[in-house]
Order: sequence, then structure tokens, then C-alpha cells
Amino acid sequence: MSSGLILVLTAILAYILPLIASTGKIEIVLADDGITINYLKQYLFENKKTLVINWDDIKTWVVEPDPKFELFKIVLKNKMKLSFRHKNSHDKKDEYKKFLVDFETQINSLNTYRDKAIIEYGKTIYETNVGLFLSILAVIGIFFPLINFALPNNRQIDYIVFFVIYPSAIFVLTQVYRFRIKK
Repeated sequence: MSSGLILVLTAILAYILPLIASTGKIEIVLADDGITINYLKQYLFENKKTLVINWDDIKTWVVEPDPKFELFKIVLKNKMKLSFRHKNSHDKKDEYKKFLVDFETQINSLNTYRDKAIIEYGKTIYETNVGLFLSILAVIGIFFPLINFALPNNRQIDYIVFFVIYPSAIFVLTQVYRFRIKK
């Protein structure tokens, strides 16, 4: 077998296997007493049961953007964390955006009719110290190749750095700025 064919087969498997192993499908039902999460299609080797969460058990919730997957996370008062990632390219294929609007409306309604806010909006990674650290790494990632190119050396310039580092660094910097300016 030629090495080119092996490379192509490996690339195809590297793309397909994670899709099969790490793709799930859930149904989230909002009700007056809480949330029901039904696992319609589970990850490979998982067997989760239907999960029912009372509104009073939720401490915080947060939606965190990402270039490919948006993170929806609920933190319960018993410290349990539930995280769901939604593929951004599926926005027109499901009701995720409508769910977020309905979920936030329900939370605001619950918090309005109580003495204090029982369910708070949490912090994204961009609002934490980890976000600051990532932004420092992003700045280094932006300036290091430029400094490296400016120094006299005999190495070949690798322009792929600009296509890999720069978009990620710019995304992190804009998210850190966006979420911190919101405060």
C-alpha cells in the first residue's frame, strides 16, 4: 500500500471516528417545576438515564461562544456541572437558539417572583483569570512570529503560523475584550 493511500485513509478515519464517538442528541424540556433532559442519542459507550432537575437545584448557568461549538453549562447547588456543546453550523437544523431564549425567559421569570436571584448567570472562561492568561498567550502568539521574522536567521519562514495562530489568537482577544467590557 502506498504511503499516500495510508495518509488519506488515516485522515478519513480521523475525521469520521470522532464524529461517531462524540456526537449525541438530547431533548431538553422546560416545565414550571424544572428541566428534563432526555438523551436521544448518546456518546459511544455511554448509558445515561433521563435527568430531571428542579429549578431550585440550579445555582448558575452560562453560554460560552466558541468558533465551532457553543457551550451551554448549568452548575447545580450540589456542585454537579452539566455541559452541552452545540455545533454552530446546526443552528438551522434544531431549536437551540429558541431553547436559549425560552430558558433565559424562564430564569428571568423565576428570579423576578422570588426575593433574590436564585439562578445567576455564571462567568464564561473569558471573564476569569484563565481568560486573561489565554489573552496573554494570544498576544505572545501574535508577536512571536513577527519578532522571529525580524531577527536575522537562516531559517525558512513558515507562513502556516499565520493561518493557525492568528485566527485563534484574534478570537480569544476579542472574546476576552467583549465579555470584560460588558461588565
